[in-house]
Amino acid sequence: MGVREKVELADLEKKFYVIENAQIVTHDISTANRLCVQPYYNHKRGCPNFGKKEGCPPNLRHISEEYDMDSIHILLLEFPFGEYFAQRKEVHPDWTNRALINPRHWQNHLRACLNREWENIQDDYPEHTFIYNPEGQGVNIVETLRLNGIEMEWSVSNEDGEIVSVAETLYRVALIGKEKESDRE
Repeated sequence: MGVREKVELADLEKKFYVIENAQIVTHDISTANRLCVQPYYNHKRGCPNFGKKEGCPPNLRHISEEYDMDSIHILLLEFPFGEYFAQRKEVHPDWTNRALINPRHWQNHLRACLNREWENIQDDYPEHTFIYNPEGQGVNIVETLRLNGIEMEWSVSNEDGEIVSVAETLYRVALIGKEKESDRE
């Protein structure tokens, strides 16, 4: 068998879960907006989509203003990120760990997988809407998953910003919920 030429994201096993009637932890909308503009690696002004992309803050309402909170379910994609990283490293041994885990290489694929899963199960939830950006609507994803029995892992960087360990599992999270009556009209 020859040297791997590229990582086939479609070949990596992804698992999907629906956590029904999930308990949701939220921030107020001003906190959600403030989190979006926090600096992070190579983004000193925070998320470049803030105020520019439809469906992103600050042009969103708090989830509790738009959805019946008792109707919320978590739609979760579990991705073997450590396995993905190992395969990328095999293909690109000269790349830095940060380059190997760059979201540009995987985030659109996982987003599309989650969207397809919603299409597959949508008939089971005929009155529900797909909520693809719950963080932007004030949901604290880390605490919500923790409250529902899932601990998120994080890749770790050193003081120089170099990635020194990579999370084994990555979660892509969306919610599904019923819009409030006033929003359906």
